Amino acid sequence: MNHFRWIGAAEFDAFWANHWKSPQGQAWASGNTPLVTWMKERLRSRPFYVVTPWAQALQRRHFSQMWGQVMERDYPNAALRDLYWVHELAHWALVDFQPSESAQAWATKWDDNELMAAFISEVLVHGESPDWDMAALGHLAWARQFAGISAPHPLVPSTWSLGAKQAWDRRLAVRNGSEAPRNESERWIATFGNANARWAQIWESAWQNVDVGLAVYDYSRRAGDEQGMRASLDAAGQVAAFPAIPYIKQAQDFALES
Repeated sequence: MNHFRWIGAAEFDAFWANHWKSPQGQAWASGNTPLVTWMKERLRSRPFYVVTPWAQALQRRHFSQMWGQVMERDYPNAALRDLYWVHELAHWALVDFQPSESAQAWATKWDDNELMAAFISEVLVHGESPDWDMAALGHLAWARQFAGISAPHPLVPSTWSLGAKQAWDRRLAVRNGSEAPRNESERWIATFGNANARWAQIWESAWQNVDVGLAVYDYSRRAGDEQGMRASLDAAGQVAAFPAIPYIKQAQDFALES
């Protein structure tokens, strides 16, 4: 079995068209909404690996987009699986390739990535797909309490609707601890602050390795050199060492926190 599937310029359109398994995911992905358009443009310009895990319990503890890999996972239904893929693909679409000046700056960069990816998959997508949450979760999504969610330009807050801005502000306040959670969904949101802080500590001795790896990838990306992009991700993700898990110590340490 080939655990690493390259999604480059030649593969992207077929990947996007055939990847979604639920009626909700297929309908959303085949549309021309602002979020779909933005994600397709970003992903097409930054090739990546889709990886089938061989040690899922441990590999899922990694933020594998740090070396250009988007990981498959097992989920109980197709709609939930597709929501997961919106989230994980958003992570890669949002990666900031600019090298960081310190461990703290690096941790903040990835914390911002997580915050926005969650906003995309847990808020904005529900403004574009009205029945995805019931199919995936069996109940209305947390975001449904905010009316009229839309974002003509997903990364430009000044274009967001009032509902989208209210959802963003509420998520941020709960996540940062400035406001107390009101329900189970918000208690889950609140856990991410502590988890992300611990994750940053675990990566203090290795963050520069992945930061440099993505900078090398971006150098090839800007030059339009897809072969160079793939080679840089092969090196960053230690593909040649399969079935070894890259940065296994960090994965093990973070597993102890979960």
